[in-house]
Amino acid sequence: MPRVPSVTITERTPGKWSVRWREHGRQREERGHATEAEAERRRFEIEARLRSGLPGVRAAVSVRELTLRWWDDYVLTLDASTRTNYQTPARRIFESIGETDASTLSTPSLIAWRDDLAAYLTPRLVNDCLKILSSVYQRALEWGTVEANPVRAVPRLTEPATSIVVPTREHAAAVGITAPTLTARARLVVAATVGLRPGEQLALEWRHVHDETIRVEQSLKMNGRIGATKTRNSNRTVPIASAARSVLDELQRATRHHRSTDPVFATPHGVFLNPSRFRIDIWYPWRIEAGVPNLDWGAWRHYYAAACASAGASLLQCSRWMGHSSIATTAKHYAYLFDEDAHAVMERIG
Repeated sequence: MPRVPSVTITERTPGKWSVRWREHGRQREERGHATEAEAERRRFEIEARLRSGLPGVRAAVSVRELTLRWWDDYVLTLDASTRTNYQTPARRIFESIGETDASTLSTPSLIAWRDDLAAYLTPRLVNDCLKILSSVYQRALEWGTVEANPVRAVPRLTEPATSIVVPTREHAAAVGITAPTLTARARLVVAATVGLRPGEQLALEWRHVHDETIRVEQSLKMNGRIGATKTRNSNRTVPIASAARSVLDELQRATRHHRSTDPVFATPHGVFLNPSRFRIDIWYPWRIEAGVPNLDWGAWRHYYAAACASAGASLLQCSRWMGHSSIATTAKHYAYLFDEDAHAVMERIG
């Protein structure tokens, strides 16, 4: 049996790590790695390359190690917004099977793992985990680290067809009570009582918030950058309900980031919330705890439209406040709320 080559890492000077190994009868060394983790990943890459050249020798490699190498080899070449979408599924893989020897996983064991994830994650997120793990195994096949991709044969979960569900007052109360943070609760109140689009909510700065109105003039895109609003009528001034004004005052007093150009819904570091991170890391667990697992965040716009109809607002007023390109758009989606039978809809809403 050929001897497995040895690769070691050492900290030559504070903050400078090196990787040393012997190859073709010569001692080799790479210097200049800034962190131990970086040196450790490089050590893994060198070991895998050396071992792949030895017949009959296959090192035990964990799923975590393979995923880290796949991340460096593939994901880091993608743009920042795309990388963000990979973070949560990769974290779920680390937490659940990260320390498992990748060569020991089989299709039946991965089906059982999929079912365990499905007990507390949405079908879409479970399928994202399977997609990423399959991509990791495909790269590992190319590297010669594993002999097969057992994930490919694992059936994906069926994702239920999504349809807009108008939240009821009971839904709003349940979600409000279970809000994980003051920032999350404030965003919920603004979504339900001011009717902004999700990107418009996240792009709000304190300079946009006034005593009786909110000025909408920008939107936070999925790539995390500030951009223009959706339509020519989306730049608008919207009247603010007393509930929203109250919770925004509370949020402004509680936050350290309350300058005029600071985000209203900011991270602890004072930067804009990432739309994908909010949806996956905050909203999905939040709605499950509230007992409304199928409620989409965008449905709060429908709740707002229903509240406007119930309060006696006209279809034209609702159209202006919601920033639609024309009243025809509002009529297409919300005209039923303004019919003579609207009171029946309001009874359903609460």
